[in-house]
Formats: sequence, structure tokens, C-alpha cells
Amino acid sequence: MIIDEQFRTLIPPLTEDEFSRLEESILKDGIRDKLVVWGDTLIDGHNRYRIATEHGLPYETVQKDFESREHALNWIISNQLGRRNLNPNQIAYLRGKRYETEKKIQGAPIGNKNAEKQSYQSDNFVSDPAKTNENLAKEYGVSPATISRSANFAKVVDILPTETKNIVLSGAEKISYSDASTILKMDNPTQKKFIKEVESGTPIKEAVKKVDPEQKRKENDERIKREIERERELKEKTKFSAHYRRFHDITTGTKQQVMDNIHLIPENVEIWVIYKKEVAEEVRAAISTHTDLNIN
Repeated sequence: MIIDEQFRTLIPPLTEDEFSRLEESILKDGIRDKLVVWGDTLIDGHNRYRIATEHGLPYETVQKDFESREHALNWIISNQLGRRNLNPNQIAYLRGKRYETEKKIQGAPIGNKNAEKQSYQSDNFVSDPAKTNENLAKEYGVSPATISRSANFAKVVDILPTETKNIVLSGAEKISYSDASTILKMDNPTQKKFIKEVESGTPIKEAVKKVDPEQKRKENDERIKREIERERELKEKTKFSAHYRRFHDITTGTKQQVMDNIHLIPENVEIWVIYKKEVAEEVRAAISTHTDLNIN
């Protein structure tokens, strides 16, 4: 039996508990489901095959015929998406891999057998590569943009060190769409630095910040934008005037400063005064005497 690593890695690994339960079941009842093979290559049933070989158990196989390697990959992906309880990272990864294989099939040169049948589900697909997003989006009930993001996600996952890849696919660590796009746009030296950071144990998001100055600049710009927006919302909410802003700054000072600048307080503004009780009462009386403001 040939174990193809690309085929095998498309199958989300079982947790230790899941594998133990499967092993216990097989040791008790044997391997009830046939292993799926393409020629001599295992397509489906890797965990069952592993348990069978470790314990010397018999198993049966069933042959599947595929027009190309890409069609075999598509079958594995669809089979996994259809029968497993997958986390969001695993779903995004498999959809992204499906996108890659469909692009290869649809891009097959004239005369290549892939060009004669663009997909193992040929009724759902046409030969125009530009339609890949739309076709897959319809099949999975998502937007074309989601398919594109999943494709970027899958590309990033595939360049990660094996240990980190497994952590991401387990759902323990996330990769934002923004970070995925940034990683794919890195030049080779920067991407190598990123991989080295991840290998050293740096979380993916932090590794992106460390090696990509542009990302740091973007985050700083976003921070400034958020601060400006908060300031704008505050100004709109309280109807701050230049005078009020000046008075607002002064209120952090002494009682005398408040009294000296009382004429700067605009009308229809609520003021919260926090002083010692006796001082607060004195300020409250002064403001009530000279203005129509509501004092709290």
C-alpha cells in the first residue's frame, strides 16, 4: 500500500481520544469499512490502515478511478467536508485546497484529459477559471470572497512548520485574513524570517508584526484612526465647544481655577464635579448662581 503524503495531510488528524476509541472499536469488531484506494495508493482510511498494520488485522479495499491527481484530491476534500465534524480552520483549509485543485483542473491545456472534463462534478463547473470562486461559493453556500480568503488561508497553512500547522488546524491558533494576506505578500527573505519566528514559538500574529514593518505602520495608523474616531464621537455626543474644552482641561485644577473660568462654561452641558464634600457644595452653589447648568 502506498501512502501519499499530500493525500494523507488533507485528512484532519484524530485527537488522541478519538484515535483510542477507533482503535478500541476495531480491535473489538474488526475493520468494517473498506479502505478506498486508487491503484495501489490509499485514498481514504489512513487511521484504519495504521491500526490494521500495527495489530496485523485484515482489511478490504475498494478501488476508485480518477482522471487525474487533482480529481483524487477533490474527492478526498469533499469526502472529508461531508462526513467529519470539522472546526472552522479545518473547513477553511479544505475549501482553500479545493480551490487550488479546481484552478489546476480548469487551467488544463487543450489536449490534456483534464480539459475534457473540468471536474469530477462536471455539471457544476465550467472551464472558465474566473468562475472557480462563484462555483465553489454556490456549492458550499458561502460568498466568493470567502472562497478566496480560504485559498489564502490554505497557502499560509502549507508554508508553516508542521507543528504549527497542526496547532492551527486543531483550532488552537487562528490566522486572520489580514495576516494571511500580509504573509503571502512578503518577499522571500521576510517570509523566511517569519517562519523562523514561528518555529521559535512566537504566535503567528506577533511574528507578522515582528518581521513586517509595514504591518506595524498599518496598525499604528489604525490606532490613530480609532483615537480620532473616539474623539469625534465624544465631541458629537457632548457638543464640545472650544471654550468647553478649555474649561474641561481646567477642571482638573484647583477650586479657584474653576471659579475663575466659570464664564467659559457653555449652556446645556452636564458637569460632574468630584471634590471633597465641602468644596463640591461651594462649587455647586457658585455654578447654580451664575448659570442654568444641570449640576451632578
